[in-house]
Amino acid sequence: MERFDILGKLSEGGMGEVLLARATGEHGFSKLVAVKRIRAELSADPEFMLRFVTEAKVTVALSHANIVQVFDLARAGPDLLLVMEYVRGADLHQLLRRARELGETVPLPVLLYLAAEALKGLAHAHRPTATAARGIIHCDISPSNLLLSYAGEVKLTDFGIAQLMARRQTADGRVLGKKRYMSPEQQAGQALDARTDLFALAMVLREALEGRDEADVPAALRALLDQATSPAREQRPAGAVEMLRAISEIERQLEPMVTAPEVGAWVSRLVPPRPEADTDAFAGAVRDLLGSAPRTGTRSAELPPRTFVARAEKDGTTVWETAKTATPAKPKRRWPYAAAAVIVLGGATIASLSPGGRGNEGEGRASPKTEIEQPKAEPAPAAARPPAEPAPPPQSAQPKPRPTGTLNVFADPWASVLLDGRRIGTTPLRSVSLPVGPHRLRLEHPKRKTIEKVVTIVAGRTELVDVELQPETP
Repeated sequence: MERFDILGKLSEGGMGEVLLARATGEHGFSKLVAVKRIRAELSADPEFMLRFVTEAKVTVALSHANIVQVFDLARAGPDLLLVMEYVRGADLHQLLRRARELGETVPLPVLLYLAAEALKGLAHAHRPTATAARGIIHCDISPSNLLLSYAGEVKLTDFGIAQLMARRQTADGRVLGKKRYMSPEQQAGQALDARTDLFALAMVLREALEGRDEADVPAALRALLDQATSPAREQRPAGAVEMLRAISEIERQLEPMVTAPEVGAWVSRLVPPRPEADTDAFAGAVRDLLGSAPRTGTRSAELPPRTFVARAEKDGTTVWETAKTATPAKPKRRWPYAAAAVIVLGGATIASLSPGGRGNEGEGRASPKTEIEQPKAEPAPAAARPPAEPAPPPQSAQPKPRPTGTLNVFADPWASVLLDGRRIGTTPLRSVSLPVGPHRLRLEHPKRKTIEKVVTIVAGRTELVDVELQPETP
C-alpha cells in the first residue's frame, strides 16, 4: 500500500490543478510525484470519463525520456487523479515570458535542442502499437506543455488528456484548445493525424523566434517551419522522424551545438530553482483536496487532509483514501498528585533555606538544637534592575486581520495585468493574495484586444481567470 503526502500546488489550468506529492512505499522508499486532479465538470461527465480512462490506459504505456511518465490513474471520492512523473524545472511558456521581461531571445542552439528532443518524444508516441494502431496524437502541443528541467531534459506532458479536450466542443460547436497552435484541420473539427502535432510544434518554435532578426535565423530553419505550418497537411513533413532529421542537420551546421547541462543552466538562470522543501516554491500553501467542501461552479471539492493511502480495487482501479491515524489516548488526570509533589518539594526547599534548616543534612529536616544565622540579602541597586516592560495593549485594541482569497490569471498568448489600476505583472500569475470583495482586472497585450472585468474574491478560495486574447481588428 502506497502513501501520498500532498506538499503543495504546482500549477492550475484548463484541465484542473497539479499538486506536488511525496509517494512513500515499503522499506522507506520515497519519491516526489505530480498529481493532476481533473476539473469537476469533466469528472462528472460520464462520456468524458469513459474516454479518458480508455486514453489513460494507453498513455500509461508511453515510456520515453522525452515524455512525462504517467504512473497511475486513481479516484479520490468524486475526483479523478493522474499520478505522474515530477519534472523539476519550468515550462516553455514561463521561460519565454521571463526572457521577454529580460529583453532576451531564446538562444538558437537551445531552441534547436528543444525541437529535436520534443520530436523524439513525438516520434515515440506516434508509432503504431498493439493498443493504439494509429499511435497517440497529442493535439495540444503548446509552450505550457513543453517542460524543461534543471538537468536540461525536455519532456512533453498531457498526452491523451489533450486529445480528449481537443475532441470536446462548446455548445455552439467551437473546438476547445489553444487556437494559436492548432492546425487548420483541428480547428475545422476534421480527423487528425500525426502532422497536426508537427504543425503545432512549428508554431511554438516560431513564437520562440519572435524578437530575433530574421537574418539571424538559418534559411533552412525558416523553410522547415514554413513547410511544417502549411495549411495543406500533405505538404508538411510526413512524420516526426522526417522533421527530426531536418532539425538535426541544421544543428550540425551550427557551431557550437549545445549540451543538456548548458540547457539546464539556461533554465536555472531564467527561473531559478527553489528548495524542494520550501512550500512557497509550489505557488502557495496546500489547500484542501477532497472532503466535505461543497462544489462551486467548475471547481472541484477540496481535500482537507494532506495524507492519503492508495489501494487497488478488485476491478484493477486505484482508490485514494484518507490515511487513518490512531487517536492518541487521553492522558490520565494526575495533576493533583503532581501538584502535591510540587508543594511537598517546595516546602522542603523552603525549609532547607530558612533559619533552622540544615541544607542537605538529614534530608532537609529542621533541627531544634541548632540555629544558623543567615546573612540578610542586600537590595539590588536601582540601576541594575531591568526596566519594567510596557503592558501589552488590550485584546480589543488589536485590529482583526481582513479575510483574503487568492487569484490566478492566465492568458493566451500573454498579457500585462493591472489590478485596481496598479500593474502587478505579466501572465501567468498564480496565488495573488487579495482582500475579499470585488476587484477591477485589466489585461493588455500590444497586438490583442484589451479585456476588462470585475472579479470577486471570496475568503479562503482561489478565483481563476483564464482568457484568450483576440487579435485587434485592422
